[in-house]
Amino acid sequence: MNFSQLQDLLIELHHAWSAIPKQWTLTGFCLCIASTAPDLRQHFLVHFLTTYMYGFGGGIITSLLVLDGSKAPITILYNPNFAATWILCWWIINYFPYRIPGRIHDTWPLKVRSIHDTLSLKVRSIHDTWPLKMLTKACIGYVKAQTMTSKINQACDIFPGAVLGPIMIGALSICGGKLSHDTIRWAHGTLKSPHELFSPTYSWRAAMLCSTAYFFLVKYSVTAFMHPQAVHATITTLLVGQVFASELTGLPMDWTKPIVSTILFLANIPAPAEQPAQRCRKFHDEMDSEERLQSPINKREGGRESHQAANARDNLNVASYIKVQPGHKSVTVLGTEDSIKITAHELQPVRSAHVHVEACRDTFLKDKVEPQQQNLAQASIKHSGAKKAAAVSDRGWTQVMNNKKRSASLSNKKEK
Repeated sequence: MNFSQLQDLLIELHHAWSAIPKQWTLTGFCLCIASTAPDLRQHFLVHFLTTYMYGFGGGIITSLLVLDGSKAPITILYNPNFAATWILCWWIINYFPYRIPGRIHDTWPLKVRSIHDTLSLKVRSIHDTWPLKMLTKACIGYVKAQTMTSKINQACDIFPGAVLGPIMIGALSICGGKLSHDTIRWAHGTLKSPHELFSPTYSWRAAMLCSTAYFFLVKYSVTAFMHPQAVHATITTLLVGQVFASELTGLPMDWTKPIVSTILFLANIPAPAEQPAQRCRKFHDEMDSEERLQSPINKREGGRESHQAANARDNLNVASYIKVQPGHKSVTVLGTEDSIKITAHELQPVRSAHVHVEACRDTFLKDKVEPQQQNLAQASIKHSGAKKAAAVSDRGWTQVMNNKKRSASLSNKKEK
């Protein structure tokens, strides 16, 4: 098979990809994006903004960079079909009664045994692969390929002769959503992984490689030698195929990592080191200073929590994360407007652990807790119909409850 025949085959593959209805792929894309950030569902505005920017932040960033609303408009502002599809999918996945569609999307129709589960390779468990969610994830790769090629074509028309502009606009159209999502999470204090800028992932690597390849193979007059449809079909196949391959095998199947690693090695550029995931980690460490510990909220009166401390604890906003400082007899609530410490008598010091809390439910999901820390009790503090969680040891929580009962009985005696 010569190059001409291969290119004709890729063009036919492009026609096959184009035959898929765009509304189907858009709906699948919106469903998958709307299912992200489950811990923010209690705050619907934050959840809407975070998920929307995760899916469409790249398009918004590139439209703002172009500064030409007629040639690069923000889709949700002018396309009613797009706006209706996104809002409806977001509501159905997250706020439909009992979240029935969302649960079906995450756990239907059956469990698929991945290849290396079949071969008894202990890399991934059976329950991680769900066909319906795998299809909606594949829609993300399909839509990203469509968006990237259209953005590069627009940039080449607006900036004729430019090289860096079209490449960056094409790359941002793919990875800009992840950058926006991580930035919002970082500001909110709920980012659970390193920021994309500090530790670039598959999203950034695929964006840069695909954008650069499309520009030089199709648009740059000096090196262009392939048909646009052939390159587009190749990029779509790579992005969609990576989803199916990783989901079915249980392996990352990251085809971008060896290429980028080779480029960085040849350029003598060190690979990025992982950075702390949350801005709030440093921020709240600073809040552990002496003056913070001496704040009125943490003062005690007569061996009991002060009335002001009790009121402050009862009026806590819904927290997203709870961190137990090692060696401290207190619990620091992260993710609130103000860092408030809940002091407790004889609270068992435990090693640093992050417990992820979905405040709208009565269940608490543990995240990044080592096996020896599994004895952490999941304790709740009722207030205003919601619940707050505190990660303490069994003994520590028992002593906290005993002290609360003792304080209540003393208060009743004083009143009598």
